Amino acid sequence: MRGLLALGLGASPIVGGAVAAVIVLKLRKRRRNRQQGIDDDGNAGADEVGEEAAERDIDDPWPSQSKQRSGSRATEDLAEPLSTVVLDETLPIGEHDLWRLVMADPEFQSSVQKLNKHRELKVGRWHMTKDGGAERRVKYITSFKKQMIGPKEAQCIETHSCTMHPGSGWQVDVTVQTPKVPYGNTFHSHLRWLARSIDGKRTQLKISCEVVFTGTCLVKGVVKRASMEGMKESYAKYRVHLLEHLKVDSAGGGAAEPKQGNGGRQAGRLLLLLLLGALLTIAYFAITGKLEGGRDTAAHALQQGRTLLAAAAAGLRQRTAGAQVTAAAGLHALRHQTAAIVAP
Repeated sequence: MRGLLALGLGASPIVGGAVAAVIVLKLRKRRRNRQQGIDDDGNAGADEVGEEAAERDIDDPWPSQSKQRSGSRATEDLAEPLSTVVLDETLPIGEHDLWRLVMADPEFQSSVQKLNKHRELKVGRWHMTKDGGAERRVKYITSFKKQMIGPKEAQCIETHSCTMHPGSGWQVDVTVQTPKVPYGNTFHSHLRWLARSIDGKRTQLKISCEVVFTGTCLVKGVVKRASMEGMKESYAKYRVHLLEHLKVDSAGGGAAEPKQGNGGRQAGRLLLLLLLGALLTIAYFAITGKLEGGRDTAAHALQQGRTLLAAAAAGLRQRTAGAQVTAAAGLHALRHQTAAIVAP
């Protein structure tokens, strides 16, 4: 390079200046490549290829037993929740098992995606970061039910950044971006998962969220409100799904009860009201003695009514869509019984 510079300067000041400029640019490029671990031929350096790079991409960032430090770290190592808490539960599962379930179990993750009606799920591998944490990308297509303008569905890009504190808990910060929606490049959703170990067999899981604006948005209030409503609705369903999977009663305590649809609830309530009304009618006939052999017939009808009432109560306790079938069968039997009682 020095010879090239001398030749250029000897030719003419203009040529020399041009040669000097080229040399300066080459030196800057070489320095930049060295900082990025790239050689002069444009190939990645040894610190980014081979075994070291292979070790940086992993399936599960949870530290192995040999890498865990002795003693547990204080839960103060975990950050504070964000402004809005959308889930706060104490779960009958250890911190590591909870991690493997919600962050590393592909079957559970797939069930969550189906619950939210997402599609084309792509979960990237974890990439170890210089600060000892790990990151990964998750992509999927989601639909927007209440969106008046813009696309009805769009790709969501989640960036998961995790920090592990074995013996204490773990933390995952999730950034959710939807660049294809209106003003999608001006904001993102931020969720923070905090799992705090209680006694090795129980873990407190707290999920909080906020909307972060990174640019000018003319409808900031509308975007924030819609985003917060969407996250609250999504994690309300997630809470029920998680508790059902862990066989925890979503009402607080006891075994999990299967989720009941709106149709099942309405059918069960209707059956209860019909049965109560029938019992009152039958009791009236029995007391007033307006039927021939009224007491025997009413007693039998009351017994049948109690049986149907117990079946309705069982259906409600089970909270299944089968309550509709129970309601239909009960209603048919009730009509038959009532017709037999009131017939002249």
